[in-house]
Amino acid sequence: MQKSLASHCNQFNNMISVNKLPHLAFLFLVVSLSSCVDDEPKASFMVEQDPENKPLYATFTSTSKHAESLRWHIEGNYVTSPVLEYRFDAAGTYNIELEITNEDGETDRVTQQVEIPFIDPCGDSWLAKDQAVLDQYFADHSLTPLRDELERQYVITQAGNGKKVTDNYLQIVDIRSSFYYLDGTLVYQGPVSSDEWGRYTPEARAAIKALEEGAKANFFLPSCRAFGANSFYGVPPYTPLILQVEIIRLGGIPCQC
Repeated sequence: MQKSLASHCNQFNNMISVNKLPHLAFLFLVVSLSSCVDDEPKASFMVEQDPENKPLYATFTSTSKHAESLRWHIEGNYVTSPVLEYRFDAAGTYNIELEITNEDGETDRVTQQVEIPFIDPCGDSWLAKDQAVLDQYFADHSLTPLRDELERQYVITQAGNGKKVTDNYLQIVDIRSSFYYLDGTLVYQGPVSSDEWGRYTPEARAAIKALEEGAKANFFLPSCRAFGANSFYGVPPYTPLILQVEIIRLGGIPCQC
C-alpha cells in the first residue's frame, strides 16, 4: 500500500503544476500530499549495561519511529515506560520484546536477545566494593569493629553477663538471629533457636564463641557472606547486610548416663 501510494503521489506531482491550480484544486493537492507522509511504525531499542557496578541490571531505551504507545515484554512482565531500568533475578540469556503502536493503530514489534553476565560476589573486585561500603558505614557511625574467628567484622551492641560457652559441643545454647539493611530496616527476624552448640552452622558457632550470655552483636556481612547473587526475603542480590545475633541463654550439658 505504501509503495503504490508513493507512486501515486509522484505521478500527481508530475502531472500538476501547483501555481496553475485553482484554489480548490490546491487544497486537494495539499490533502493528497499529506497522505503521502510515512508514519509506518518501526520498533527498535538500545541496551545499556554496567555489570561491574550494577550486576543483573540493564537499561532499555526505545529508539522506535512513529510510536504513539509502547510496551516491553520481559520475563512475563509488561511495562510501558519508554526508558526502562530492569533488574533480572539471575544471570542468563533473555529475550526482550518491544511492541509499539502508531496513532493509526498499526503495530510493530522487535525481539532482541540480551546476555546478563554473572558477577561473582565473592570475587576480589566485588568484595572490595562491599568492604568500601562497610568501611564508610563504620566511619559514619564512629565504630571500630572486632573480628571473630571467621574474620567477620562485628560490633557488640549489648554487653553480656560474662558467662561464655564451654568447649563441650553438647552444651545447649539459645540464640536468635535477625537480618537488617545497613540503614537499620529489619529484613527478617528469626525465631529463638535452642540446640547443642556443636550442631549449629560454623557461622553461628563462631558468633556463639565470640559473645557472652545475654549479649547482642551486629555482624557486618559483605554480600558474599549474606545472600550473594541471590534474592531472599526481598533483599536484592549483591547487598551487604547486618546480621544481629543475640545469645539468649547458655544452658547446661545433657546427661550422657
